Amino acid sequence: MATADIMRVVAIFTTMVAIAVLPWALHPQYRPARAWILLAGIVFWAFSAMEAIGSRFGHRLMWYRTPLTLVGSALILVYALLVIRATERS
Repeated sequence: MATADIMRVVAIFTTMVAIAVLPWALHPQYRPARAWILLAGIVFWAFSAMEAIGSRFGHRLMWYRTPLTLVGSALILVYALLVIRATERS
């Protein structure tokens, strides 16, 4: 497996974890309905990004697909984990 494909697998895994953790972070905050619409948009973005990354296995790495998705999903994951941690402390 090429280095680009390993990075794709890491990006897809990070995105799946971010999708799973983000609703758990938003629920205890009692957000208004528009926050859940934003969550739906993020989830649709993540699914489309994972599909685009998964369809490129074996090709060279493009800066606007895999690395951008990896950074975006990592930021979402860090935000969600920080919110969950702060919620559990209070």
